[in-house]
Amino acid sequence: MKQAEVRYYIDADILGLGRLLARLRPDITYPGDPGAVIHKRMRPPCSVTSPRTLDPVWIPMVSSEGLLIITRDSNIHKHTAGLEAVRAAS
Repeated sequence: MKQAEVRYYIDADILGLGRLLARLRPDITYPGDPGAVIHKRMRPPCSVTSPRTLDPVWIPMVSSEGLLIITRDSNIHKHTAGLEAVRAAS
């Protein structure tokens, strides 16, 4: 079985969508994802273990893994700590 290349992280603010998409695609993860086998590809568990993980904690984790973050938070650009975390992890 091949290892999946995870590319997308679905934020906790759209957790239902993340869970649904992760059942269909091996390259999507979400906070608390236990990992799965999708289309003969093994997706590892998400490094963010809880949907309650705060932005300044999960953003650097996800950014350092090179994942594209998908979120519904329209004010994310105002979160200076989160932006700095992304810059520092890049």
